[in-house]
Amino acid sequence: MISADRFCRRKMLTLDSGKEVMLTLEKVVGFRDNDGLELENGDWVRIKSAKEDVIDIISKNDKHHSLLSWHLGNRHLAIELINKKIIRIEKD
Repeated sequence: MISADRFCRRKMLTLDSGKEVMLTLEKVVGFRDNDGLELENGDWVRIKSAKEDVIDIISKNDKHHSLLSWHLGNRHLAIELINKKIIRIEKD
């Protein structure tokens, strides 16, 4: 699953086997790679992260890092703060 699809509450999932499973949760949950879901029949499904194209933005200093993070977040882009120098965004 791509990162955007791993944040869900109600979603039809297609398993590697081709079987479809309806996911219905009380609230939105963010799944990570290798998380598991127990199905009603007792079987388990493992969540696998899909490969995604990303861009790593390297900031000059802490102030630049904060400014870049704010501007990207202000545009409601999904970002990942890797460390104090690197911001990761999805490639369009």
